[in-house]
Amino acid sequence: MPELEALYPGDSIKLSNYPLLKSIVQSGHSNIRGTIKFKDSLVYANTKYSTFSLPQNDSSHTLFECYRGGKRVSNFSSGEIAEKSSQLW
Repeated sequence: MPELEALYPGDSIKLSNYPLLKSIVQSGHSNIRGTIKFKDSLVYANTKYSTFSLPQNDSSHTLFECYRGGKRVSNFSSGEIAEKSSQLW
């Protein structure tokens, strides 16, 4: 659909032939602009229809690990990364 080429994630769909259409769900493996992948749509479904959920993030979870010669030399938690990024911005 040529109308989808100009859309970005979160943009609303406005098709003159389908005025009530809110989302297009696609089942392929490649990304198509303006659509939602079927597997991703399951995360947002009502819990009685799907058990999928977004993973929860805790600031103590390890986010990044550095290795040298096969040995871990350092690691950073998501809280540490968030703290450093807020100092940069």
